[in-house]
Amino acid sequence: MEPVVLGMVVEFNPYHLGHQYFLTQAKTLINPDVVIAVTSTSFTMRGEVAIVDKFAKTKQMLSEGIDIVLELPCAKSVQSADFFAYHSVKALSQMQITDLAFGVENEDLAKLYQLLAIIQTPNFQKHLQKALKTFTSYKKAYSRALEESGTASELIALFNQPNITLALQYLKAIQDLELNISVHAIKRQGSHYHDTEITHPFASASGIRKALRSGKEITGYVPESTLKQSFANQNLTEERMFALLQYALLVNQQGQKAIIGLSEGIEYYLIAHLKSASSYADLIDRIKNKRYSISKFQRIFLYLLLEIPKTFDQFQPYLRVLGFSEQGEKYLGTLPKETKSEIITSLKNTKNPIGLIELKATQLYEILTDKQGLTQTEFLIPLKRKD
Repeated sequence: MEPVVLGMVVEFNPYHLGHQYFLTQAKTLINPDVVIAVTSTSFTMRGEVAIVDKFAKTKQMLSEGIDIVLELPCAKSVQSADFFAYHSVKALSQMQITDLAFGVENEDLAKLYQLLAIIQTPNFQKHLQKALKTFTSYKKAYSRALEESGTASELIALFNQPNITLALQYLKAIQDLELNISVHAIKRQGSHYHDTEITHPFASASGIRKALRSGKEITGYVPESTLKQSFANQNLTEERMFALLQYALLVNQQGQKAIIGLSEGIEYYLIAHLKSASSYADLIDRIKNKRYSISKFQRIFLYLLLEIPKTFDQFQPYLRVLGFSEQGEKYLGTLPKETKSEIITSLKNTKNPIGLIELKATQLYEILTDKQGLTQTEFLIPLKRKD
């Protein structure tokens, strides 16, 4: 009998009770032989500096019952939802998962597939192109296009939930890759993703990060394994990020045109506000506008600092294992030779352009968070959990 292999896409910034609930529910529902998680590294999809580095996060994920932790490198993860979802699902498919689980506000898969079908119709796309001329926020443009194309108000309300965009992109990636896997939507519990205040035992990661920044107690809102983590000092991180951006935008202007994300003169807009900003938080306040999301700007900041070229999508990605359990190690041994040949276990001696960007990202994270010696961990073998 073929093993049941559960895949999931995670960020855990940081891992909290809602994440623990999701993991427990998914394992109870599916009863997998192996659990594989693909994770963004030390920077998140939205371009934020993670408060826990990828190696510490991997160790925690293994302790919480995940059998194989895969890396979605910075160049592939600090991207828009469609790109992030596609490459996450592709990595999991290479590991031959049989099931994919994700958290979402409404677990009705029929409604999610209905929404996906609508946004892929020529009629919707026609209205979307028109809406994008008025609303440069994709979320607002999509909502307007859904209204104009006659979509039911119930489905529009569903689309506007925080986790729906990624859920739809996971489903679309499965379609595009023509995968034969079972999909499981787990209803999200407690606070919404964007809630910044802790008002529920299942607090959002945003709320927990805000509490940590202000020195508030988070016991009771996160698992024991999270309380043992060494969190990055968010104030120090922003202070150093601001200084590096001043150099990258105001001093080191040569070659900016080749950097991904720098188009439509956006660099001049950033430079103008950076010159008058007094801090990173002040810069974020100044650059807020209706045309671009803060997430887009945060991604551009990282593209600049990591010097990621517009041609990066031509680079061949790699399949990297950050850690595994004994059960995970056994499963890795059963994979086809073609898959095994693509797996790497460290970035030692790497010449892969995506790997070189990842090395630079870890060096940047080390500078921003003052976690000295972190880069050396890139050259070590994966973490192993004894079962």
